[in-house]
Amino acid sequence: MRKTALLIGIFIILFSSKTIAQTEFGAKAGLNFSKYSGSLYLAKYQFKMGFYAGGFAAININEKFKIHTELLFALQGSNFLIKEVTIRESPYEIAKVGDFKTKITETTISVPLVAQYYLADGIYFETGPQMGLILKQKEKVIKSPTDDPEFNATMDFENNTFDFGLVVGAGYELNEELTLNLRYYFSTIEHSVLEVKSAVINLGLEYEL
Repeated sequence: MRKTALLIGIFIILFSSKTIAQTEFGAKAGLNFSKYSGSLYLAKYQFKMGFYAGGFAAININEKFKIHTELLFALQGSNFLIKEVTIRESPYEIAKVGDFKTKITETTISVPLVAQYYLADGIYFETGPQMGLILKQKEKVIKSPTDDPEFNATMDFENNTFDFGLVVGAGYELNEELTLNLRYYFSTIEHSVLEVKSAVINLGLEYEL
């Protein structure tokens, strides 16, 4: 809870002052496509689909430049695949062979802080750091060569682990209130009990209040 409160506090402090310049507030939501990267033997991580939602605050420095931060809740993570796993449930049974696949769902809170540079016709590019807190992870078996309930049991991991990385992205203002945003995030540190790095693609809409 302290780490969660810290991230929320950072968001509030960054944009509590209205004396710097005109400040805009709004909400955003969309889909994400995420996967882990890490050292694996005979296995690989694959992209999974999730979602994100939250709010943003933006300071207009001038017509071309904005400082933009967000407080986001997201379900992301990764799929995990091992092909052609061989399982023998007892010495007297025929071995079962098949793919073993799990879905790892990660509950996170993140605070991106990006600089946005506007080109003509409402198009902008953005980049900056992002801090995150992984609240928990759940790993669920979605494909297995065996029906053994113990082997296929869902696993829960309590984390409260920090994540940190960089974002790059672009957007297009559809009208005065609505903006389409595409963003790529990549971890620069290993996180969670799995000791992995995350790659996340966000595609969504922002609505200015």
